Amino acid sequence: MQSEALAPFSTLPADVQIDEVRFTPRETNVTLESPSTGARWRVRFYGASGVRVLDEGDLLEFWPACSTPAGRVFRIHSGGWRDQEAQRGGFLMQHTQPGIPEYFVTGDNECVSVFSHEPPELCPCTEPGSQGEGSSASTRDAA
Repeated sequence: MQSEALAPFSTLPADVQIDEVRFTPRETNVTLESPSTGARWRVRFYGASGVRVLDEGDLLEFWPACSTPAGRVFRIHSGGWRDQEAQRGGFLMQHTQPGIPEYFVTGDNECVSVFSHEPPELCPCTEPGSQGEGSSASTRDAA
């Protein structure tokens, strides 16, 4: 597994949980919540091509490279979901979008894998239960 933690997400607290995953063809939002503070954030991906949500116990190959001490949101370079799917003959994305980046969002229980050409943005949610419309930080801003 080769991965890198994305800097804009390094400030998230250690107890972040995945509260909601919302997929549309236009954007995918992963809502995170800290039970200790009640603070919420949205990790937004524009134009995601695929999303997978699994319990962390079903993703042991991602540890320790993508464990909480290393970060909360990662860019997966190899050894992730894309490489697993490439073993299947019916996985056409490996031919139609061979360079699509893979991202991995960790929660205390669930984890989300996302295929997206655009890097994710982090936005604070302005109200409990909202998808947030506040200011955002992107991995593009960190580059």
